[in-house]
Amino acid sequence: MTRATAASAPSASTLSLPRDALCRVLAALIGEESGRAQTGPAWSEATPIDEDGAGVDSVSRLGVAARVSEFFDLAPFGLDDPLLLAPRLGDWIDIVEHRLASGPAVITVRTSGTTGTPRACPHRAEHLIAEVSAPGALQGSGRIFSTVPPHHIYGFLFTVLAPALLDRPVLSAQTRMPGSLLAETRAGDVIVATPHFWHGLLGHGRASVQALHGVSAGSPLDDELLAQARAAGIDLQDTYGASETGGIGRRSAPGAFALMPHLAWAEDGVTLRRRHDRSTVDPPDCLERVGHGFRLGTRLDGALSVAGVTVDPAKVGRILLDEDGVAACAVRLDRSRRPARLAATVVPHCGAEEAALKARLEQRCTALLRAPERPITFDFAETLPLSPMGKPLGWQGRSDGAFT
Repeated sequence: MTRATAASAPSASTLSLPRDALCRVLAALIGEESGRAQTGPAWSEATPIDEDGAGVDSVSRLGVAARVSEFFDLAPFGLDDPLLLAPRLGDWIDIVEHRLASGPAVITVRTSGTTGTPRACPHRAEHLIAEVSAPGALQGSGRIFSTVPPHHIYGFLFTVLAPALLDRPVLSAQTRMPGSLLAETRAGDVIVATPHFWHGLLGHGRASVQALHGVSAGSPLDDELLAQARAAGIDLQDTYGASETGGIGRRSAPGAFALMPHLAWAEDGVTLRRRHDRSTVDPPDCLERVGHGFRLGTRLDGALSVAGVTVDPAKVGRILLDEDGVAACAVRLDRSRRPARLAATVVPHCGAEEAALKARLEQRCTALLRAPERPITFDFAETLPLSPMGKPLGWQGRSDGAFT
């Protein structure tokens, strides 16, 4: 593995990443944009960027090239057009390497699009380097097993950039079950995964490995699962952040998050700033300050996390309301399930047959929603649940023609 280079100070603006890491990122971007995720043997630099190789046909090639150009900021340097002519994955890696070394590097990830159209979130290399260069950013000293996409913000930070700067080997484990992956680890290794993976590994209390490290990202873990990890001998770091911000806080035990070392509270006690350049960071959630750390409040956009995936209960409610026979509906997160899943209460129109309506709603959700967005239960009621004050009772997405 070729060690990545960057200036030792967090203000470094150019970046050199190992070619195998760039190969993983490009494969993920190409697979997502073309709709043909990598299958079978891993792609190599010799993989052709065509229908037989990377699964890119003449129709999708322009979109794939545009996605790669956006991620690595190629257009300002005139390096986006060459992608259309470069025949192999190795040629695309050459183009990206040239861009990262040519000037201030920018990495642009996207939001999930759960609460609207996916947004591009550009990050200056110096900001990303400052985060992963901070003390304790990546624990352990062994191999890094990645179960997350390398082109998402947490995947890029923990399975591309940090391992590159620390010269640590990365093994792809996106198609591995938690139990079989655990059996392959040894002391000092790190598993980078979403809360859904850790629920699968720890939820039944079977895991017990000493000196194993973990990083959980995508959504906060519940306190019980963090306690289970500690009891099993796993140093599990729960990371809080967003595509727009990068990492904001982390914790390895139940309770409050510690503010990331590269961040500090501003004078107003509410705003966050990066230490090295004083630039502002705006969290997606309300943060309740606890000493130098914080506890999480509600999301500012009303979204929820289900199995490590951000979902919008208002969007789910609108889809349910569009079904004939539904007069009103409410969607909430049922935390009694492990992992928590969405549940819906539906007020049917007078005369609607509940069993048939439920079947239609389930079919509608299967057709229009991703698995984490689909309510796991449908309850029927004459009215939506309200508190004694007449407000929605614990329900985040409510629809009777409008959302609160």
